[in-house]
Amino acid sequence: MRNFLILIVCFLTIQTAWTQTFKNDREKFLKDFDKLMRSSTSNNLSDFIDTKLTPMIAQPGNFPDDYFERMISTANLMLEKRHRAYPEVYNYVYSVYSLVHRKQPKESYEAWHESLDQLIDQRNPRRFREFIEVSGAFFSEDIVAVDPNFVWICRGGKYKFEYDKTAFIKFENTTLICKTINRGAGKKEDQYSDSIKIQGTTGTVDLARQRWEGGGGTFNWEKVGLPNDKTFARVGDYRVSLRSTNFSCDSAWVTTPYFEQEISGKVSDRAKKGAVNTSLDLPYPQFSSYQASFEIKNIIEEVDYRGGFALEGKEFVGVGNAKTPAELIFYRNGEPFVNTKSNQVRVSDEQLRAPNGSFKMKIGLEDSIIHSGLNILFKRQEDELQMTRGSS
Repeated sequence: MRNFLILIVCFLTIQTAWTQTFKNDREKFLKDFDKLMRSSTSNNLSDFIDTKLTPMIAQPGNFPDDYFERMISTANLMLEKRHRAYPEVYNYVYSVYSLVHRKQPKESYEAWHESLDQLIDQRNPRRFREFIEVSGAFFSEDIVAVDPNFVWICRGGKYKFEYDKTAFIKFENTTLICKTINRGAGKKEDQYSDSIKIQGTTGTVDLARQRWEGGGGTFNWEKVGLPNDKTFARVGDYRVSLRSTNFSCDSAWVTTPYFEQEISGKVSDRAKKGAVNTSLDLPYPQFSSYQASFEIKNIIEEVDYRGGFALEGKEFVGVGNAKTPAELIFYRNGEPFVNTKSNQVRVSDEQLRAPNGSFKMKIGLEDSIIHSGLNILFKRQEDELQMTRGSS
């Protein structure tokens, strides 16, 4: 009998939480909302409720009556449909507050709420909860897509919501960022392990499909140590799936110390998931030029380069093929001395590498030594050229 009575009490308590309704009275709403949040979560929400929400709700001039009435009606409907007081109802109230606080135009507010109204009537509550979660994350931390391993963020610039069968956020002059969650030992010090960043870009986030479509902006190699004022790319139109940590753009123009003018090509980047690994040389960001016939004098002292151009992380990559190989020309006493040809040349601070290439060294005025299938390595500090047999 005692257990039976306990079950009845628990059932009535749950029923009370489900059937609680907010009154269309500002002062009473604030008291009931605070009480409901205190009973629903151990998180301290007083900073928002006491110092932000209360001053706004208490003054009708700050928070329009039609917004307040709609908020009361929707919050009651959420509880009726058994959505949780925290985080769902909290994120909804926080989102409405944020739209008013950030002075979003009414059409933006209406578009956001229309999306919510459509989703709340669906049988499957998952999409509604995802929308409310993203709304709360966007208004609090500029997050537009959430995954257990990464987040996508739109920071700065102007934005507005639009609705056309689903919810969209249109951004102007924003910074689109992907950050991966640090799963390593130092996650308390560094919350994120890697990132992608496109600055000054414009585009649209499709919240339902988790997709960005836009264009313009700049992209740099700062995360691998290259100065952002010397190595960067302007990007054209591009699309990004916010369900992944990848970015690519087929229309890009790179500025680099290797050339006096911009170079056209394609760029890509990937935010690495997992732990921070500072000892790992990242192969991203990447750039590959469309032109395959550049000539760079003194790519290092007394060495010229001919061929295509790419960047992989901070490393210069010369690109060639069977028809137009990548070449290195080494000089001695101002005259060409050694010539190498390969499909690839890699230039770093420590060395030059030309894997599985051919080698020609001048001897005297007319003779030369020629050999193919060699891995060619020039150590910059030692000023030493080495050749070993490569793969056949």
